[in-house]
Amino acid sequence: MDLPDSIVQGEECLLQITVFNYLPTRQEVQISVQHSDDLSQTIPSSAAVQPGEGHSTFVQLTPSIIGDVTITVMAKAGDFFRTVAFDILQKTLRVQPNGVHKTINQQHLIHVHPTTPYYNKTVPLSNPQNMVPGTGRTINLKITGDFMVPSIDGLQNLIDRPSGCGEQNMLNFAPDVYISKYLKTVNKLTSAIKTVVNGHLEFGYQNELRNKHSDGSFSAFGDSDSSGSSWLTAFVMKCFGMARSMIRIDDTIIGQGVNWLLDKQNTDGSFNEPGRVIHTNMQSGTGQGAALTAFIMVSLLENRDSYPAAQFRMNTSTSMSMAYLETQLSSIHDAYTLALTCYGLALARSSNSSHCISKLQTVAVVDGKTTHWTSGSRVKRSSVLQTRAPAQDIESTAYALLAFIEMNQMTEAFGVVKWLVSQRNPSGGFESTQDTVVSLQALAKFSELTTMGPQKTPNYNVHIAGSGAGFNHQYDVTLANYDVMHSVQIPESLDSLSFAATGHGVAVVDVTMSYYVQGSSTNSSFIQVTAPVYNESINSVTLDPCVTWTGRTTSGMILVEIEMITGFKHNVDVLGRQPQIKRYEANGRNLALYFDALDNGARVCVRVTMDRADPVVKSQACHVVAYDYYEPTHQAVTMYESGILKRSTVCDICQRCPFCSGVSIVG
Repeated sequence: MDLPDSIVQGEECLLQITVFNYLPTRQEVQISVQHSDDLSQTIPSSAAVQPGEGHSTFVQLTPSIIGDVTITVMAKAGDFFRTVAFDILQKTLRVQPNGVHKTINQQHLIHVHPTTPYYNKTVPLSNPQNMVPGTGRTINLKITGDFMVPSIDGLQNLIDRPSGCGEQNMLNFAPDVYISKYLKTVNKLTSAIKTVVNGHLEFGYQNELRNKHSDGSFSAFGDSDSSGSSWLTAFVMKCFGMARSMIRIDDTIIGQGVNWLLDKQNTDGSFNEPGRVIHTNMQSGTGQGAALTAFIMVSLLENRDSYPAAQFRMNTSTSMSMAYLETQLSSIHDAYTLALTCYGLALARSSNSSHCISKLQTVAVVDGKTTHWTSGSRVKRSSVLQTRAPAQDIESTAYALLAFIEMNQMTEAFGVVKWLVSQRNPSGGFESTQDTVVSLQALAKFSELTTMGPQKTPNYNVHIAGSGAGFNHQYDVTLANYDVMHSVQIPESLDSLSFAATGHGVAVVDVTMSYYVQGSSTNSSFIQVTAPVYNESINSVTLDPCVTWTGRTTSGMILVEIEMITGFKHNVDVLGRQPQIKRYEANGRNLALYFDALDNGARVCVRVTMDRADPVVKSQACHVVAYDYYEPTHQAVTMYESGILKRSTVCDICQRCPFCSGVSIVG
């Protein structure tokens, strides 16, 4: 039985059933097909099959429901009175809504104690705009006593994101290290988790070596880049150094990378960036400056024991970098560079660390009991449940948290932790790679050292009560269950959920909503995208997607994610002939294209050809999303549709099917 894994609501597909006759004589075979969305209707067919041969029968499927449809095929050889042979086969066809799947959440870190014994919150649950009719929504209330659990549970989800460049690949890598070290510290690192994590690390390590240059440096796309990147090489060295205690990392690779980095330091202690600056937060003139210097110094300091052979050079480099940053401190005014510099100076035990922290606190945004830092000029992303901060603000706040921890200012740090937890997405990560990596590092470090954790809280017990119209649920978080995620589904009819907490200790409450929205085309003030159909036929479609960057400053790395037509696959030869596509990767129906940063007003256009792989017709419109990888709020969406494929029928792709005789063909 041959059929696609999935189709979109409104599409039709052709089921091919092949019956093989292993008996010595010709057999009359009766075939019946049932599908679970209409069990009352059985599709009959019959075939005469010669010995040692096979015979194919085609059945048209038009599912009427959304979800998994079970296809059951039964074949019987013989006659009414006698069965010679019988076989049955089942497969599942997933029918997806004609829209975009969204999962949003609102997460709260609760702390109840004798001076604040009660906490309450009401979360609005109004229907999102433009929901796909008939799809509904799934709402869950999740509760845990360990604020690292949502990220631990989401480790597998983090690696489902595009990971085609040298920096993205580390998203598979760094969080696993931080979380594993945290679990080991609290004696919760099981052999099962360790096996999964080590598998991720081995894969990430080998995959990253594709982006290594012969001189020991690393860049986003390896040898296709003219030079290695100081920033990315420092990031890779940081990740590899942390993982040395978990998997085998070649000392030669670390040595080459560290020495290459140290060769890029200037006499004043700053560092040069000879490569492309792919991380927009580092874009400062030619790539030099306090942010880059602080980042490289932090990477070396966090792994100062990873390469003993270069210890003297690394110590000298750190002293030079620290002196440079101290001279720059008075002229640093943006929150990102200041937070990163403060963390670097604290790690280096600079005498100016306290002054830097004081300056950092003066520019903090304090909202109730939360604290964060913002550039103030970037777009926030709003949804039904939560307004998300830009990735740069999250990363800045995470570096500030690391600085507070390093200075042992744990009381001030807790308000920062509360804000970071509120920004965490349903997968356990954040907006982009760097903010996810740094935030998980900071949260894990705080969780290891805090005295507020469940195991360090006398008489720990947090009672959570959730309520709404016709809904009531109560749960106690205790020492016996604090490190598991409790989840309960909420009726989708609720338009709000109230929850209250009492007791003594910390807990996390997460309200998550999943739904489908109808597609639409949107541009932003930073980026625009178009995707006209250049050429189309019943078996092939060619798109010409174009991206224009309209932001005032240069973008970060640009990603274009193309939702491919159901039943079609990308043509690798066409993609491979276009050097402006730095790299591409396919995951199911999603095709991700990678591009270098774009200057203001710059435009890049490419060609994408898709060829038929499965017999699917009445094709629905598909989405194309373009965004700045380092600031995903800067995104644009468009849709494309093939007129020929939308009008097509199964007879256009199976003219020899018996039910297609005399049917006109789409042109």
